[in-house]
Amino acid sequence: MPEQTATPRLATLLLAIDGSDFGDGAVRVTTGLAITNESTVVVLSVLANNQSNGMMGLDTRAVEEERRWAVVRRVVAGIEAAGVRVRGMVSDEPNVAAAVVATAGNVHADMIVVGRRARRGLVRTRRGETLARIIADADCPVLVVPRAGELWRRRILMATDGSTASEVAGSIAGLCALGHHMPVTVLSVENPKHSAERQAEARGIVDEAVRKLVAGGVDASGWVRRGAPADEIIAAVGDVGADLIVMGSAGRSGLGRMMVGSNSQAVITNTTCPVLVTTARMVERQAQRFPPETVPAAPALTESDRPGFLVVADGAGGTAALDYACQQARAVDGRVEIVRIVAGGESEADGRQILDALAARAVVLMGETAPLHLAHGDPATVIIDLIVADPSISGAVMTAGPGDSGQNIADLITRRGGDLTVPLTIVPARPRI
Repeated sequence: MPEQTATPRLATLLLAIDGSDFGDGAVRVTTGLAITNESTVVVLSVLANNQSNGMMGLDTRAVEEERRWAVVRRVVAGIEAAGVRVRGMVSDEPNVAAAVVATAGNVHADMIVVGRRARRGLVRTRRGETLARIIADADCPVLVVPRAGELWRRRILMATDGSTASEVAGSIAGLCALGHHMPVTVLSVENPKHSAERQAEARGIVDEAVRKLVAGGVDASGWVRRGAPADEIIAAVGDVGADLIVMGSAGRSGLGRMMVGSNSQAVITNTTCPVLVTTARMVERQAQRFPPETVPAAPALTESDRPGFLVVADGAGGTAALDYACQQARAVDGRVEIVRIVAGGESEADGRQILDALAARAVVLMGETAPLHLAHGDPATVIIDLIVADPSISGAVMTAGPGDSGQNIADLITRRGGDLTVPLTIVPARPRI
């Protein structure tokens, strides 16, 4: 069975803005992410603590608050126009980083998105430098987007040193790769300043990270470079054509939560693409959904109460059906089940291999294992029997295609369509991205 990983479900994105043009890239990327993952977006602006009652009785803080609300409303309207669920907030917490981190916790954000200003250097936290403190204190990944940043389309570069923070980065890189149908290049750097023993670990670290990604259905390859880590990471972006960097912060450097690791700092400051940063403290982060504002929080669903989506892995394997079912399940806090019906000359071992590959992919997409069924017999009958036996199944998903896939769909509809009690969704083998 596939390994369980701490993979977030991007149900809620917190977009922190300051009203400047430097946040334009962050708004674009957040909107694209929300569309892809069917996320809710919370737009936050923090009222600076340097506003007070001014001369002649003018309350400059009130003026600034109204200005912030105007910006928030404008950003919310733009995101909403793209068909995304969104709400706006203005915080009067005097410390900007503390406000962002606290709000992320309050709305159960699965990712914080912030814009990056011009390349002036990311100052390490001594008095709470904003971006560094957000990364250090956040319980969820932080995506830093430059002004000209765009949603990634080509390749993800995952930089790893084998640390716990890098393990979290690996699961997030897998989620992004599957969600956007992108390959991942795993990079580890042999630092000449380290011992020969430490440098020799790089190849094993890369191989293990690639193995986990491939087991989850990701197209992944590895690369070991030698030199200053930040320089090599930035150079590798251009060499492999990556448009997203995923990396752990603080790693094994001993800096802990007090500051952004020096490698992360240098990469964030100097790269031209978005950087998704994780820390070791995010390991225990459990994704939670953002509750509707007007509906009281419902009791937690038991496993039998959660709506299930039955994925029929026939034909070439049902990858497209699984991806669609996971997307639907995440939207309703549901789950997926996968069935492979052994037919023709296929052996049980072959069927089990296909099931295990899909199960590994489901772990990456859902953050949990999926029940598996290896069945024999008439496909239409097997599908109907599984639906009848489990009242929590709310839909079945199949992949359209030639051969067995098309025949199974036709048989189910023509011979047993009257016995279906849940919607049947047919997904193209190559869905439009």
